[in-house]
Amino acid sequence: MFSSQVTPALILRARPDRRADDRYIHSQAVEINGVPAIGCDISSNGIAVITAIPVTIGDVVRVTVADSVDFAGPRTTAARVARIDRRAGRLIVGLQFIH
Repeated sequence: MFSSQVTPALILRARPDRRADDRYIHSQAVEINGVPAIGCDISSNGIAVITAIPVTIGDVVRVTVADSVDFAGPRTTAARVARIDRRAGRLIVGLQFIH
């Protein structure tokens, strides 16, 4: 039925995850520059959050994570805005920790 629309040169290949580190769901409290945000996932190199604060790629922000695997209690560190996705009216910001 659709055979005339098939392009033989088009082959889809599975691609590995582009992230170097495993990510884990993170639903504890997060603050970006002192403003509450909702955590999505976290790895040893970064965190993704849902936030309303205006940021641009490359900005450096202060991130406070309520709890993590390695530390008991809040931890504050600097992070660089690595990506910004707008989905369903939400702003999802990917932050890379600056070690």
